[in-house]
Amino acid sequence: MSDAPTEPSSSPAGPASAASFGSVAAKGSAINTIQWFVNKAITALAMLLLSRFLVPEDYGVANQALAITQFLVIFFPLTMGDVLISHPREFESLMPTARRLALLIGVGTCLMILLGIPLFVRIYDTYPPRWLAGLIAIASLRPILDAL
Repeated sequence: MSDAPTEPSSSPAGPASAASFGSVAAKGSAINTIQWFVNKAITALAMLLLSRFLVPEDYGVANQALAITQFLVIFFPLTMGDVLISHPREFESLMPTARRLALLIGVGTCLMILLGIPLFVRIYDTYPPRWLAGLIAIASLRPILDAL
């Protein structure tokens, strides 16, 4: 048995591993933050455009449709990125599975929202049914787009 210290960079949990994990986590956090800001900016712009071009009744329908779809998005496909960041060594092998799972979650969420449209139209009967159903259908595509 040798008392010679092992080289830190050769051990699996050494400083080199921590540095690579740190850089992957920092890059992932930066991308996630940028994506969050872009998402919020696009949402704010869309709300401004809707409020500018729609009459108050139609604006209410649009907000109701967005509220319904945002409430029903339970599982976010984007969380697969967090899983990949937490396993940098297995990134290449986990990437295809994470992509398929994110797409499956997005499609499942979209279908759940689409299947609920008749119920939403019945519950929110103060809004024009076709308007509300159409806007919910369009907004339900977002989880699929997030997964891509």
